[in-house]
Amino acid sequence: MLSVAELPGRVIPEVPYPPVGGAMSYQWQVVFNIGLWLAVAFFTVMAVRQWRKSGSPLPVLVLIGGGLCMFIEPIVDVMGLCWFWPEGQFKLFETFGRPIPNWMLPTYIFYVGGQALYTWQRLEKGETMLGIFKLYAIYMVVNVLLEEPPLHMGLYTYYGAQPLQLGLFPMWWMFTNAAMPIVMGALVYALKPHLVGWKMLIVLPLMPMADALIN
Repeated sequence: MLSVAELPGRVIPEVPYPPVGGAMSYQWQVVFNIGLWLAVAFFTVMAVRQWRKSGSPLPVLVLIGGGLCMFIEPIVDVMGLCWFWPEGQFKLFETFGRPIPNWMLPTYIFYVGGQALYTWQRLEKGETMLGIFKLYAIYMVVNVLLEEPPLHMGLYTYYGAQPLQLGLFPMWWMFTNAAMPIVMGALVYALKPHLVGWKMLIVLPLMPMADALIN
């Protein structure tokens, strides 16, 4: 039941309902899927090359762990008031009343897993603190480019009182989203000496746990 606050002459919802009336375009979902899976292919080639060079499957596990972060998406959407239109959606799964489209899987593999992999590799090469902040800024720009177009394509929407909403994308999200690959890459870098043998599998639950922590 919706909680409300009463003022003279009006009733103001404290937690807004998701909007109604929108629908996802079949064509734009296909286009978005193709673009995202191409990005995944790029990072997959990078991870496999690093696996062959180092003899460790850890880079590939980082990508997979990034993809598993999609299961945190419904919780984030409830808290952050993000809504994927269910009408016409290529639905992958639904939790907490939040239908999640299939293109969120390549999004997480690429944006979270791929960029965490790149961050980790930069740290391995001795990246400075200034360099990490530059990466953070780049990831914020990538996040805007990743979100603003599909919002205009009508694939999803943000609703309620969203701070810093200059376009259709509330800019406060980019600070959180860009922190995910930074923190995850740093965690893998810090834990790498302990990730030997089967212990490398801890990366798979670690990535979603870090996603939840950051959000």
